[in-house]
Amino acid sequence: MGVINFLSKQMCPPSVLHLLTLFTHADRPKTCTVSVTPSGQIEEGKPVDLTCMSDANPAAEYTWYKENKILPDASKQVYHFHTVSSDDRGSYFCSSKNQYGHLESSPLFLDVPSASITPGEIMEGSSVTLTCSSDANPAAQYTWYRENEHKPLGEKENFIFNSIDSSESGEYYCTALNSRGKKTSLRVDIDCQRSLSESQEDVQYASIQFLRKQRDPVYANFKPAKPRTSDEEEEEEQDVEYTTVKFASTSCGHR
Repeated sequence: MGVINFLSKQMCPPSVLHLLTLFTHADRPKTCTVSVTPSGQIEEGKPVDLTCMSDANPAAEYTWYKENKILPDASKQVYHFHTVSSDDRGSYFCSSKNQYGHLESSPLFLDVPSASITPGEIMEGSSVTLTCSSDANPAAQYTWYRENEHKPLGEKENFIFNSIDSSESGEYYCTALNSRGKKTSLRVDIDCQRSLSESQEDVQYASIQFLRKQRDPVYANFKPAKPRTSDEEEEEEQDVEYTTVKFASTSCGHR
């Protein structure tokens, strides 16, 4: 700096003074860090930015890594996720490099919780399990919510419907919280269907008889169907009879 001050006093041209200043401060990167935006709550399906910061002079060239593997097309200072997902979960770091040297940042773990549902096809009365997964370190505390409801449903990794009802159809999501922040999963949709056997429980069968010379009112008698075996069901499918009509008449003599 003493040389620069001396030259400036000697009316050194500004362009030369600028070059001398750059030369005097030129150095390899001494710091290199990674930051994430948003810094607090990361929600699956939303945009996320990783930024590599370095004090290199001249300006550094950047390279991004995930799990020690170079990321393709990732040579800018900011690495952008348009819609982050659980597949993006992992450890990231960057390196800054100029002609005087290079430096790598400490790794940053990006945790994106995910929600899953079993089984795939959900029938009313069946058992259903919602699972929230996360690789958070320190370990996360999980909370389950139903869409548009603020009251938590449960605070464990798994939320279980022992006998689900069609009224419980809807969207559900979970959050993972630790000392480093809060993350929110994508929504999972529960579409609970009524079982076919339940919808047929109230089926009734009828048998109606008519007499040719019927003086009394005609009545239709309905009775619940009796339990049938599989063989009886197959036989009935081949020859289904919904109404039985019988006529009774007196015989006529021939002339």
